[in-house]
Formats: sequence, structure tokens, C-alpha cells
Amino acid sequence: MPTGTRLNDAAEVAAINRWAGANAGRVAVSSTKSGIGHLLGAAGAVEAVVCLMTLREQWLPPETTVESVDPVCRFRLIRVPQDERVEVVLTNSFGFGGSNGTLILRRWA
Repeated sequence: MPTGTRLNDAAEVAAINRWAGANAGRVAVSSTKSGIGHLLGAAGAVEAVVCLMTLREQWLPPETTVESVDPVCRFRLIRVPQDERVEVVLTNSFGFGGSNGTLILRRWA
């Protein structure tokens, strides 16, 4: 999130809100796509590397293009890099034609 399109962004916000439910305010959400563009088949691999960097370095990468956050977002949209204790990350890759995948990665103790 965000994909940069109103319909897709609205669908992703609704999905995250529904999935997180009452815990949505504790969920931090970011996106690398706005900063690096759509890498098509490589997008999932790059996102996985960013997630591994997040776990290793304990920081949250920002979503760089959102100027104002829609109040419907009940989660924390990360707009500037932040140091934060991160134990688990989840990344979604939604590809053209329905090629979808989700990775959940956990910090190794």
C-alpha cells in the first residue's frame, strides 16, 4: 500500500482495516513501490529484501508520496523513516493477472 491508484489503495486500506480489526492502530504500514516504481516480476523480491533489512536494522521504511492520510486508515502509515523494534513483517505482492503472494518473516532470535 499504496499502489498509487484510488481504487486499489481504497481496497488495500479496507483489507488491512478488516484484517487488523481492533488492533489496526498497532499496525505500521509502508510501501516501497512509490519510491522505486513498479518492478513487475522483481517487485516481490525487492520487497522481501526491504523486509529483511527492516528486521535486521530495526527501522521502518517510509511511503514517500502520500501528502495527507485518509481518515479511513485506522493503521499507522509510515511517512518518514522510523527506528522501531520490529519482530514480524508481512509483505503482499499482488501481480498482474492474479499472481498474488504474501510472505511473513520473523526476526531470528
